[in-house]
Amino acid sequence: MKYKKEDYHKIVKLFLKQNWLIPKKTEFTNLLKLSRKKDAKEMIFSLLERFHYLNDSTFHYLLNEIADSIIGCGFGIETTQLLSITYDDEADSSQKILDMIRIPLFKKGWRSIKTVNHYRSSVKNYKNGKNQIITIDEFIGSGKTLLGRIKQLTGCCPNQISKTGLKNF
Repeated sequence: MKYKKEDYHKIVKLFLKQNWLIPKKTEFTNLLKLSRKKDAKEMIFSLLERFHYLNDSTFHYLLNEIADSIIGCGFGIETTQLLSITYDDEADSSQKILDMIRIPLFKKGWRSIKTVNHYRSSVKNYKNGKNQIITIDEFIGSGKTLLGRIKQLTGCCPNQISKTGLKNF
């Protein structure tokens, strides 16, 4: 495909910075074709320039850092549960992160950490002594979803779950 001169220079610059885009050149080109207005193209370039791509080694490094933060947060393994902030019974990426964080935690000695895939199940665990809840999600934008889960948890058992027993990672 031929590009306009101003687009060509932006594309080359973008591909140098975000080399993961190179194998996706066709898809990227199709996206630019859909963006007929200059503002739309500018937004695409701006977003992709600021995007962070995680390769496997960086991702596993970050999982280990999160595991260290969880272990060092002051909660004990005996009283802690890790909670995916999933709301319904659909598969959710926060569940995937919850599953993947278990390996570094296991390697660091937290072998029997209680993990929970759905916020409603955490109430039962709370009543059974797992009264320190660490919420897990892969992305927090505005914080609205997380605040909703905290409200749901504290609202369903106001005398049982306090906000001081919650941490987010």
